[in-house]
Formats: sequence, C-alpha cells, structure tokens
Amino acid sequence: MMSSTWTCFHLQAIAEDPRKVLTRADMQSVFERFLEQLSEGVDEVDFRSALDDVTSQLDLLAFA
Repeated sequence: MMSSTWTCFHLQAIAEDPRKVLTRADMQSVFERFLEQLSEGVDEVDFRSALDDVTSQLDLLAFA
C-alpha cells in the first residue's frame, strides 16, 4: 500500500485543480486511503469521517 503522506499530498494536488480528471491511479489512491481509514476506524465517527473524506476527494454530493 502507498504511504498515507504521499496519498494525502497527491489527493490535495488533485483537489487544487478542479479541471483535472481523475485517472485510474488517482481513483486507486482514493480507494486505498478509504480502505485504510475504514480498517483503522473503531466507531461510527471514524466511519463517517472516512465517508466524508472519500466523498470530498471524489467531489460527490452524496454517497450511497
């Protein structure tokens, strides 16, 4: 798995350029970070935080 520092930096760069289209590698980074957050979480607050993070990175208004 990629390091969280690299992933967060990479995702921040994506967020700063809204014209950038997410590539397959970008999507993989977002998904890997989401899985890391889920595996490290211990309660509903952590789960909601992981969902909030992934939805913001993917620029989604709702996550089903």
